Amino acid sequence: MCELMNFIVPAIGIGGLVALLVSKSASGKGSKVPTRSSERVNTAQLIKNSSINRSVSKSKGIPKTSASMRVRNANIVLDEFEAAGVPLGISLAALVNANYESRLTAALGDSSSGTPHSFGLFQLNIYGAGRGMTAEQMLDPTINTKRIIEDYKKNGKPLRDAYTSGASVSSLAGLFGKYIERPADREGSLTKRANFARELFPSIANKPGEELYR
Repeated sequence: MCELMNFIVPAIGIGGLVALLVSKSASGKGSKVPTRSSERVNTAQLIKNSSINRSVSKSKGIPKTSASMRVRNANIVLDEFEAAGVPLGISLAALVNANYESRLTAALGDSSSGTPHSFGLFQLNIYGAGRGMTAEQMLDPTINTKRIIEDYKKNGKPLRDAYTSGASVSSLAGLFGKYIERPADREGSLTKRANFARELFPSIANKPGEELYR
């Protein structure tokens, strides 16, 4: 080991070695190296203090769901996005959208014709992100989230660009709606979902997403 270090240190220098070690420790789970402006977010407390931690009554397309189940689903969203290497600022924007779309329940949507077309946390549409999936798969919160992550990886460049440019969580929530959820009124979704983010997570909604970590 000492012989190896004697070779590495002259080759890359002390500064390079430190950078290498920091980079290795920060890899995985979408983590980032904290800076002086970074802020650790206690996501469990954030969710507990939000309206997610309340039960919802049965309404059109949305089943009655306990607060504990909604909190569980919220953590599934954050954990799956983190496992996929997505930074927390964008993961929170995704969580805002899941709550906007389904109130984090096994919701059935777009059923004006009598047949549901959209299912689950992110309201996967059978003609869009949910194409080829069964209703049972789309209603499973983990499978539903994994599928929307695939869509994000394919269509999320505008979010990633905004994130690296210092966009706030609320702005990222609007962009997630426009480019990933893709509702009929895409431009309108920018404002609506950004405002929803501010209502849901007022303590961090206006902070740059890239400054937040878990």
